[in-house]
Amino acid sequence: MRLYDDVPAARFEAGSRREKSFLAGCQVDGAPVRKAVEFYQLQGGMAQYALIGGQFEPAPVDSLTVRVDVSPPEQRDNAPSREALTSVFARLPEDVVDHVLEGIADYQRHDVLPGGLLTIDRCATSELDTSPFAVRHTAGVLIAVITATVRDEDVEHALNRWYLPPI
Repeated sequence: MRLYDDVPAARFEAGSRREKSFLAGCQVDGAPVRKAVEFYQLQGGMAQYALIGGQFEPAPVDSLTVRVDVSPPEQRDNAPSREALTSVFARLPEDVVDHVLEGIADYQRHDVLPGGLLTIDRCATSELDTSPFAVRHTAGVLIAVITATVRDEDVEHALNRWYLPPI
């Protein structure tokens, strides 16, 4: 697992956008926060890979609105990866969006989401190594990192409290 402030190489052109709102339990103030998470795990001869990033804009509201940019089906821009062993492309296909939103919902069951707008506009996937689990897990870690950052909490402590490596 690698944490970044940003991964510009994982930016892609959006063909459409999906949006979903979640109940937020805390209001935070401050400047926008951009973060990205890259997940890679090799276990039992199988790899799991995903990179997801975005920008959070705090607002004094009782909801977290998540906007997910969706790449066109033909999008296949190469994206460098420090982790993956196979080709990685900067894109967020339509069939991955639900897994991103599920990862945020998973985190919501664990902790309180901050109020504001989260735009997911960075993503890298591999045709061979990206799975629903990898995307869901990475999205959950991303929202944990953003939540800790805007609350001015120690990110490593927040991850240790929430993130357990998959078995």
